[in-house]
Amino acid sequence: MRKLFPLLLMTLFLASFLPAQAFVLNAGYFLYVPIHVNSLSAIVYAVESNATVTVALMTPSEFSQFNSTGSLRGIVIQNGSAIVNGVLANPGTYYLVIYSPTQYANVSYFYNTTPITPENSSTYVEEFVTIPPGGTCSLEIHLSTLGSPSTLALFGVSNQTVYYTVFNNESQVFFNSSPITLTWNYTSETCFYAVDLPAGIYYLNITNPHDTPAYLAFAYRVLPEYVNPYLYIEITHRSAYPMGIASYGVSGTKTYVVNTTSVLGYFNITSLLAYNGSQNLAPAYSASLQLNSVLVINNDDNSTWILWPQDVLIFLTNESIVVYHDNVFNMTNPTATLTNQSIKGDGYVAPSPQGGNYYGNYNSSPCFTYSLPFSGYLVMNESVVKGKGVLITFSVMVLENGSYTVLSSQTFDKVLVIDPNVSSAYFQVNGMEYTPAGPTGLYGSYYDTELIFGGGGNGEVTTFKNISATLGLFYLRNNEYVEFPSYYTFGGDTAEATDNVHVTFTPQGYAELSVGKPDLTYVIINSPITLQTETTTSGAVQTNTTQSSTTQTSVTTTTTTTTTTQSATSSTTTSAQTLTTSTTTQTTTPQTSAPSQTSSGQSITYVIPIGGLIVVGVLLVYFVLRRRK
Repeated sequence: MRKLFPLLLMTLFLASFLPAQAFVLNAGYFLYVPIHVNSLSAIVYAVESNATVTVALMTPSEFSQFNSTGSLRGIVIQNGSAIVNGVLANPGTYYLVIYSPTQYANVSYFYNTTPITPENSSTYVEEFVTIPPGGTCSLEIHLSTLGSPSTLALFGVSNQTVYYTVFNNESQVFFNSSPITLTWNYTSETCFYAVDLPAGIYYLNITNPHDTPAYLAFAYRVLPEYVNPYLYIEITHRSAYPMGIASYGVSGTKTYVVNTTSVLGYFNITSLLAYNGSQNLAPAYSASLQLNSVLVINNDDNSTWILWPQDVLIFLTNESIVVYHDNVFNMTNPTATLTNQSIKGDGYVAPSPQGGNYYGNYNSSPCFTYSLPFSGYLVMNESVVKGKGVLITFSVMVLENGSYTVLSSQTFDKVLVIDPNVSSAYFQVNGMEYTPAGPTGLYGSYYDTELIFGGGGNGEVTTFKNISATLGLFYLRNNEYVEFPSYYTFGGDTAEATDNVHVTFTPQGYAELSVGKPDLTYVIINSPITLQTETTTSGAVQTNTTQSSTTQTSVTTTTTTTTTTQSATSSTTTSAQTLTTSTTTQTTTPQTSAPSQTSSGQSITYVIPIGGLIVVGVLLVYFVLRRRK
């Protein structure tokens, strides 16, 4: 998540710094400062002078040679009047040397040592690596760069100088650093390099030019100009989609972020029959209607959890049976998981043969018969329980079942995410970034909210023999359910899909589904509907709507019939851990076009997660010296 650096961490760093020192160097004299390192740490230092001086960080042997012979060697050597740098240092003693060879100099210096634990994180790409002598560390940058122009924020600190190179799949170089130990950018006064990348595929090489191994901590984040809802289709060549109504946080040429405590999906189904007899993933006549959203949980320790709850109606369309089902999946990083100790509800956490675990109400799913027309609401609410965690409630409100006006409501599962350190939580739609992919994934998922039809589970792709339905998608704002600023006709995070549902938007902003060729479109809501809900004494929800006008832009894709499957009510990302084994058949590449979109121009705060303390330390070193001017 994009966040400002915590003030607490800054306070801790200020307390750990040595005071800034000022002194005078005569021509031909030098100052040396012993720095003792007890554990793997980043030594960060800054020097400012009224004249050009030489600043070097040396090992004991290099310092001894310099002191006795004047031969100037070091881990890193720089000349200038304002210098900021850092080195990744193993335990031992190091010497910060400041030398004025030819002139009188007023000098101030400042340094800090920040211990680093070499644990590879998968929240974003941040790793500790050893590069052999003359070797190169190579990796593919997250494929979100395919979806839009992006900024690559690149951070690194190493025990000796290395080169960073960013290039595309046509070997065109977009960034090439000089030999550095710390990615300090004097132009922007940041401890990372910001590399602007046109849409495409990119790679990062880190090269060690020395005859000794280089040990470094590095991290990168890709910050897209906007989220591209068609990205996953382009990457996977998918030709079957979860169809319905979804918000991705992009609206024409603008991006937006919506945080809410409740999402609601309206449905009115007047015809429904699905069949896929060529698979054993789900019952042949099954289909699902899913309300899916991304839940962001922020903690007091500045960590963030990202969960994916699902409120699902599973239909057995040949028997007129509907099952109320829910799932929760951990999307915090590709290796994140859930346990029966970390989440509590009427259901339980089950392992997946593919790795990872899903929570689901597998043993307590309510089952009913339904008649058409069948209408109502799917609702997911979240609330913070201080000192305990986040409570997610899954509800179904039935307004109409056949010829009867039912007006009944049922909260069929209450799930507590155990998190005593929780500070805030919300469902989020975010058009400015993807969920974390980590070093093991090639791309993340979307921060979207979806109300979609697809197969009955386990990633099934179904064919609808009949479908006629109206869907609406809303979020809670100021005690009223309102429309999102824009919608697409397909979901991006759901594996269950269909190959023959067509969606059109009504002038009021609802999605109407029928049998036909999938038409991947989006609509901008100019005058949003306000959906006012009122609970009666019987528990029913009554609604009133204010109509709106919409502007619709169509984007079509040419597709061929195929089947693409993943696990039950699961994410489509390659890193998703799912409940049952999935199968995939060969697909044919669709020709996809997307509407031109750009960012909204909102300001962005870049945060590189690795050694976040290092980042704060570098900035504080630099700006403390600037304040001394």
